[in-house]
Amino acid sequence: MKKVLFTLVVLTLLSTSFAQTEYVTPPLIRQNIFSVEVKDIVADKEEFKFAFTIENKSNDKYLVFELSKIAIQFSETDVYYPKNEEIVVVNPNSKERRTVRVVGKGNYQTDMINIEFPRMQVNGNQKEFSSSTNFGSTPDQSISVDPYCTAALSGFEWKKDNWGGELEVKTGTFEGMILIDLSKITGLTDAAVLPVEFKRDKLAKVALVSNDKFKSKFSMVDVGNKCKGLQFGSAVAAYDLFELDVPQIKVKRVGYVEPVKTEAKEVNLCESFSKIDGLPVKVVLFNATGVCFKAAANGKKLNDQMCSNVEYDTEYGTNILTISMNNGQTITEKIYPAEQDVYLVFEIVERKGEWKLRRKFDLSGDARKTEAKPATTSTALCKDQITLNQDGIAMLRNITVTKISKAMIYYVDCSTGENKTISKMEILAIEYANGYYDKFDFPGDSGKQNMNLERSESEVIELRNSTKTSSSFIIGPNK
Repeated sequence: MKKVLFTLVVLTLLSTSFAQTEYVTPPLIRQNIFSVEVKDIVADKEEFKFAFTIENKSNDKYLVFELSKIAIQFSETDVYYPKNEEIVVVNPNSKERRTVRVVGKGNYQTDMINIEFPRMQVNGNQKEFSSSTNFGSTPDQSISVDPYCTAALSGFEWKKDNWGGELEVKTGTFEGMILIDLSKITGLTDAAVLPVEFKRDKLAKVALVSNDKFKSKFSMVDVGNKCKGLQFGSAVAAYDLFELDVPQIKVKRVGYVEPVKTEAKEVNLCESFSKIDGLPVKVVLFNATGVCFKAAANGKKLNDQMCSNVEYDTEYGTNILTISMNNGQTITEKIYPAEQDVYLVFEIVERKGEWKLRRKFDLSGDARKTEAKPATTSTALCKDQITLNQDGIAMLRNITVTKISKAMIYYVDCSTGENKTISKMEILAIEYANGYYDKFDFPGDSGKQNMNLERSESEVIELRNSTKTSSSFIIGPNK
């Protein structure tokens, strides 16, 4: 009888192992600030799961990303997102590991799976903000540190030469990050400060983002009961967040060889959609590859049916575009129609598995045409209205941008009519006639002043606020 039972157990284990599909562990993604490792990937008929580790290699940066925005793509139409709404914060010189599971009745045992992480957010410039709000000595109390958070003390009382209690900080809805320096939370007395020891966190600082919270019990030695309250306001500092791309991760089944891609000779486009109400700026969104979409502007739906070409008109100012692709992916981007704009065209393109908007400067003919047109100049576009007061920086004046690529900026010298280029690596920033400016991330410290640059340890050179357009601006070379 024992032999029969043993045989049944072995058969059960074998059938379970044969039902699973194993995948090759993808290479580690290495960046200057962080690394991403995906491993332990396995799938069966009802479940797909993998583990990942984010390592923060910086000494002073905090990494932030939303777990629910990790996209797991099994096919063009089957894209899944974790239901976990956790916002993960990775402290400096530390790691965070999570396991992601997709459970259901989908086809999870495909030959190749794309895993796409959201852009990594990193704390940048410190915002001008200060607060002197502090706690008293009553057992239960709360204070507001506008516009970022509320803080509450509970059970704050003195026993046997020690104060004890619990601190809870809840943030509201805001853009950016706050850092709470726990070493600056001290007991207030007439003569000296009293150090506060927190039970939960050993780190000196706690990072909180929008709609986040921190909770920890604490104690404070106070011989003679001299404490009159806790100093809290000066412990809070606010920072901007900037974003870094995380390359898409391809996961292949063990033994699978990816076939060579063949380009389709014909593209079947969906129908076009137009909604014109006589507003000053016409906007066209299109995709030339046959992947169709629905679009909404500032929360208002534009087209009910899937289209490959959507045209609408709008007032000046910010437009928040939400574009739902027929493969399940969603794009959310901002465009900024300005008073000098009459006709804005954006192509929906795929770059490394991510759909993005790309500004098209060819305004002639059908918006779906993608062939390049030679740049032209006119007195209406070429207006030199800028003076950049920055000593020691050579400047280019009176120019009009015609194209911005990953590494280069293409422009027209309006004084001569010549088409020219300049490398993004050579520039610090672009300042526009309307007061906007574009900022560039680049390695190292520029040594320049008053440029208000976003600096990072990343080697990625990236244009910031590139949709804020104007016809005239100045480029300051990094010399």
